[in-house]
Amino acid sequence: MGKVIDFRIPDQQDASEIKEALCERLYKTGLNDEFVEYTWPHCEALIKRFASKPGVDKEVVMELLHLRINLDLEHFSRMH
Repeated sequence: MGKVIDFRIPDQQDASEIKEALCERLYKTGLNDEFVEYTWPHCEALIKRFASKPGVDKEVVMELLHLRINLDLEHFSRMH
């Protein structure tokens, strides 16, 4: 398995703010727009799915996002 990227996304309310924070952190790790566009729909689906549930722990959602991004990174690396 490839290198796992660990980053934290600040607590945001708006999906576009989360995407902006995510992009900024991915760019700092050297990932490009192509990967961001590849992973964002999966991340956005997770955010929407859990945002509608009251009392969801945001740290758990962030951990799920980390797992999703790392899975996408593994798949993306194989394709490119």
